[in-house]
Amino acid sequence: SRLYVAVLGHPYGPNTERGVFRSTDNGDNWVQVNNGLTTTFVLSFTTIASGDIFAGTYFGGGVFRSSDNGKTWSEKNDGLVATDVRAIAVNANNDIFAGTYGIGMFRSPDSGESWEKVNNGLLALYVRSLAINSSGDIFAGADFIGGAGGVFRSTDNGQSWIDVSNGVITTDVRALAINSGGHIFAGTYFTGGAFRSTDNGQSWTPVNNGLTCGNIWSLAINSTGDIF
Repeated sequence: SRLYVAVLGHPYGPNTERGVFRSTDNGDNWVQVNNGLTTTFVLSFTTIASGDIFAGTYFGGGVFRSSDNGKTWSEKNDGLVATDVRAIAVNANNDIFAGTYGIGMFRSPDSGESWEKVNNGLLALYVRSLAINSSGDIFAGADFIGGAGGVFRSTDNGQSWIDVSNGVITTDVRALAINSGGHIFAGTYFTGGAFRSTDNGQSWTPVNNGLTCGNIWSLAINSTGDIF
């Protein structure tokens, strides 16, 4: 299996460290694979059943697709009027969802060839994170800007959204993850820590025992249910 990481490098100005790196040997060695990326500020990845890889970028890059395991990338922004893509995810039907910072959610039904805005009910447009459960419900985490933030849920493939932030006391939601039992975990910023929902987002409780830092940027769950 192949691993891909996005590397920021020095945050100010151009540098050769930035972009996508790939490992084909379980992380023992890495090579940079930026060919075709017009911006190397990569923030998110997802893959579809065909093996195509999608990278969400910011600073005007939008979404890029690779069909050759990262060797080359092509820009896929037709209809994507917001090119600051902080989160990207795919459902079981290979519909791709891009969460943008400031203009909300976009959906592509055709492997990134075209995009449409799907913001009905989505009051928080500064999207930071996405997760999709086994039923196809989509969860979007957003920063609290312009009077709205937190977690929003769509049960109709992005056509409409509702706020499901009840119990999330810090509504800057930077990370989302869902375990095999359908429990949802939200990582928040501004010392809010982690929250868990066992009822598909209807309510949340803090789960911070032993968590010494409350500013969470990412979450991951392995095959045995361990959370990182």
